[in-house]
Amino acid sequence: SIQAECEAPEKRERMNEYVMLRMRLCEGISAKAFANRFDADLEELFGKKLAAYMKDGFVQRTRDGWAFTAKGFSVSNAILSEVLDFS
Repeated sequence: SIQAECEAPEKRERMNEYVMLRMRLCEGISAKAFANRFDADLEELFGKKLAAYMKDGFVQRTRDGWAFTAKGFSVSNAILSEVLDFS
């Protein structure tokens, strides 16, 4: 349907924006809060891309999601531009 086609990009934009804003906080992003808000799986959508930055110490797993390390905050814009899909 036309409505569904319009909602999909809008939902993706909202998810990207939410991840971007939450990752800029020290506590990072909660997979549970993301699922409650968007009825979507954070790990499925962003986990693999975020995990790629763990080996260099930019991103870390938290109890319920992901967060930047102190080192990661200094390059957070570059990482987020790679992780998020704004196409």
